[in-house]
Amino acid sequence: MRLQTIFGAMGGVLLITGTALAEPLVTGSLTLYYNFDSVGTTVADGSGHGYNGSVNGTVNEVAGIRGKAAEFGTSGLSYIDVNGPGIASADIPTAGVTIAAFIELAGLSDHGEIFNARSAASTFIIHSEIRTTPSFRFVLRDGTGTNIGNFFYGDQAGQTPPVIGQWQHVAMTYDKAAAKMAIYVNGNLGSEFAVSNAADIADNWGMGARVGATVDDARPFNGQMDEFYLFTRPLTGDEIKVLAAVPEPSSLVLLAGAALASLVFWRRRK
Repeated sequence: MRLQTIFGAMGGVLLITGTALAEPLVTGSLTLYYNFDSVGTTVADGSGHGYNGSVNGTVNEVAGIRGKAAEFGTSGLSYIDVNGPGIASADIPTAGVTIAAFIELAGLSDHGEIFNARSAASTFIIHSEIRTTPSFRFVLRDGTGTNIGNFFYGDQAGQTPPVIGQWQHVAMTYDKAAAKMAIYVNGNLGSEFAVSNAADIADNWGMGARVGATVDDARPFNGQMDEFYLFTRPLTGDEIKVLAAVPEPSSLVLLAGAALASLVFWRRRK
C-alpha cells in the first residue's frame, strides 16, 4: 500500500492512503485472479502465473467491493480474453474447479456469462452464468462433450436468486472425487448437486476462455464484476466465506479521515 505523508502547520503528520491493489485471499491451486483495480487494455492477473487478460470492447473501471471493479455491457459486446491456449495444462481445472466473483447486475439477458471456456474440440466445457428466470447456471462437460452436470439455482421458492442493482457473491464448485457440484451465494451453500458422470472436465481451453462473454461472442454479462477467482480444486465452505466477506474499511483510512477532520477543525479555529 502506498502512503503519502503531509506535514501540517501543527507539526503533526497526516497519512493518506493511496491506491492499494488487492491481493488474493485464498491462493492454493489458484489459476486466475483478477481484482480489476486497474482496467485498461489489459487486466493484471494476481495469481502469480501472469495470465493477464486482454480487454475487448468497452470495459470500464468503476468502484468495487475491494478497490475497483470492471463494468461490462455499457456499449456493445465487452469481455476479457484469458487466452485459453496460453494457459499451462497444469493450471487447467479437470478433477475440480472453483469459479467465484462479486457481481452487481445492471440487467438480465437470456444468458449472462461470468466465465466460459471452450476446448480444442469446439466443446463449451465451462459455463458459469446468469439466467433470466432469474437463476445461476453452472455447466461442465468432459472431453467427449458429455455433460458432467448442468444445474440451476435461484429460481425455486426459498432460494437466493440473482438480483439487479445489488452486489452479490457467487461461487461455483466441482469435486470429481465426491461426484458433486455446488453453487454458493453470499458465502452460503445454496445447493449441492450429485453428478452421474463424475469425469474430468475437458483438459484444454484450446478455442479460448473469457470473462464476461462466451468464446463465440454471445451471452454478454451486463453489470459490474469484482474479485474474480478460478481455482483447479473445489474450495471448502470456509474458504468461500473468506472470498465472500465484504471488507471493513481500513483502519488506516479511518485514521486518515479522522486526522484530516482534526486538521480542518484546527485551521478553522485558528
